[in-house]
Amino acid sequence: MHGVSDDYTPNIKEAFDFIKKDENQVKLIALFNEAIKNGKAYETDVKLIKKDGSELWTKAKGTPEFKDNRCIRIYGTFQDIQEQKDREEALMKAQNELAEVARKFKGIFNSAFQFIGFLTPDGTLTEANESAISFAGLKPEDVIGKKFWDCHWWTISKATQEELKKNIERASKGEFIQYEVEILGKEGATTTILFNLKPLTNDNNEVFSIIPEGRLIQDIVDTRKELINKNNELSQFSTIVSHDLKEPLRMINQFMQKIDHKYSGSLDDKARQYIYYAVDGAKRMSKMIDELLNYSKLTEKDKIIELVHTNSLVNEILKGSEQLIQEKNIIVEKTDLPDINGNITGIKVLFNNLINNAIKYADLSKMALIKISCISHPSEWEFCIEDNGIGIEPENHQKIFELFYKINKYKDEDTSGIGLAICKKIVSLHKGNIRVESDLGKGSKFYFTIKKIIHA
Repeated sequence: MHGVSDDYTPNIKEAFDFIKKDENQVKLIALFNEAIKNGKAYETDVKLIKKDGSELWTKAKGTPEFKDNRCIRIYGTFQDIQEQKDREEALMKAQNELAEVARKFKGIFNSAFQFIGFLTPDGTLTEANESAISFAGLKPEDVIGKKFWDCHWWTISKATQEELKKNIERASKGEFIQYEVEILGKEGATTTILFNLKPLTNDNNEVFSIIPEGRLIQDIVDTRKELINKNNELSQFSTIVSHDLKEPLRMINQFMQKIDHKYSGSLDDKARQYIYYAVDGAKRMSKMIDELLNYSKLTEKDKIIELVHTNSLVNEILKGSEQLIQEKNIIVEKTDLPDINGNITGIKVLFNNLINNAIKYADLSKMALIKISCISHPSEWEFCIEDNGIGIEPENHQKIFELFYKINKYKDEDTSGIGLAICKKIVSLHKGNIRVESDLGKGSKFYFTIKKIIHA
């Protein structure tokens, strides 16, 4: 910078016209004047206006030179610091963005309905959200910095604390942990949560933190317990009802047969017909009770999954129905069926019911045909039992799978209305679906799917 004398002082502002007019210009002029009056060196950041009108950040430095107590000149420099300012601006922007993200994360973290926190690998709680803290009526200082298993929630029992401690040790080695556990809330209240321990790892696959997370599932647990109790009651009820209903039916059957045997010589055809109807009705009722009992026993907990050879299983069913198939002159076509994972008893009942229905409702006015096939899909098997029998009206396609539903024109036949409901339940236990495509007088196609991977 050129030298400046006292005579030039009034024109200082004009000398700084090349500096951006903002608070930095004002500051620099003040420092310049201070240097002239008191001999103080100055240093500050200012923006220069370049010839092309663009701006450039510089660091302005000045040192006054005095002679005979007069400032005869100021030696000044402007150092280009635009790159430094750009970095500082980028850093400030990144810090602001990071602060905004942190603010949003904190808001989500604290407003989440789930209980969430952060643990060090040794189990020290470093953070817990407001949901977890308020649930137990605590303050952050009551739990932050403590071993997690020593915090209020887990003091419900020593066994609960020990289980948590062992699970944190497993999580610290990289294992994801999930289990149901009862914890302690405020004023001694307890509740059940689905609890997770999720390890966080760095680039070296080392666990540096663990996220504990809990979701309230007490309603689910209560409903599940109630459902288990109801199922147990239903099972006991079904067994009792089955026994109590079948006993008088056996008596009806026995006494009717005795009457027929003892008084056969004195009974007319009408009386013998009545006896036949009574005995036949008792047998049908007994069969219906057996089927209803079997239906009630179809539960997830009794489902044993094993390899099922459906090809040989279907062959066995067809062999058992061979006489009826021959009597009705039915042609059976079967493709090679796969080995699947499933409950062998359930799968056998499923095929048996569908094949017997195809035989039972064959249209004898034409060449009766039954086709049994299977298609492989990526995650499931799709079986089809097809016939060209009497068919089913479209309005009954869904209803036939309902318990006890009978199509009106078949209500007087020897059918319980339970068979297809049992099929639907068996398919459901195998995570599949069952449906029918049918037109009256043209036959039916019963499709059902079985998942390829089923957990017992």
